[in-house]
Amino acid sequence: MKLTLLLLAITSLTFADDPKALMTERGKLLASEDLAQMPTDIFKGGALASMTHGWSFHPGQWDIVDGALRGYQMKKDNHSAAAFFALPWKNAVLQFDVKLDGCSQIVFCIDDPAAMRPATSTRPAQNRVEHLCRLIINKDGFSTQKDDHDHDGPDQNEPFGEVNEPIAKGEWKTVLIEVQGNEMVTTIDGQTIIGAHPQVAADKAYISFGVTGYSNGFDKVPPLSASFRKFRIWEAKPNSAWTDNRKALTEKALK
Repeated sequence: MKLTLLLLAITSLTFADDPKALMTERGKLLASEDLAQMPTDIFKGGALASMTHGWSFHPGQWDIVDGALRGYQMKKDNHSAAAFFALPWKNAVLQFDVKLDGCSQIVFCIDDPAAMRPATSTRPAQNRVEHLCRLIINKDGFSTQKDDHDHDGPDQNEPFGEVNEPIAKGEWKTVLIEVQGNEMVTTIDGQTIIGAHPQVAADKAYISFGVTGYSNGFDKVPPLSASFRKFRIWEAKPNSAWTDNRKALTEKALK
């Protein structure tokens, strides 16, 4: 009996202080990285579109500092710092801790599998990964959106909502993102954004952490950074309370 309980705990890896899921329930654990040290499975192949496993830490500078993964943007990259993790999934509960340390914003992106994309007015036909949806956090709060999926075509970013609640510098926050079908539910500090779009229901292949610091300048000491830890992904199972939870959250948002 004790062995059975231990195996169940390892399979789900949930803790008493984990934020409560609202739309789903946590199922089988798909991936877990405490990020207290650099992951051992680091992809060292070519472009992102060829990445099939593990982590990629480029562009930007990524280090383990004070038991967490710290990223900051480098001026020479002309791009936000980005850490990618490859894992195919459809519906999931995603959780991590984040701390802002001077950067202008962080993003958490959910991406589709690589595919040949048609040529546009600014891009050649190319096998590449595209963003599906994202979370954006800055000092003023957080927001979520469905992402522009064709760049030069008719598709556009579509905001799901925003929470104007200051995020203190140097303070750890736990992020919970639930994706089930075409819905994305994001909770930080008991504040929740609900979003829905058919694009959210697409197959997923990557997630990424992004750190932007350009608005405050470069080459600061300490650097304009953000840190991440305790990253986990579970399969999402239906939550019978979601209809009631959605109604309550919607009513709260309208007040």
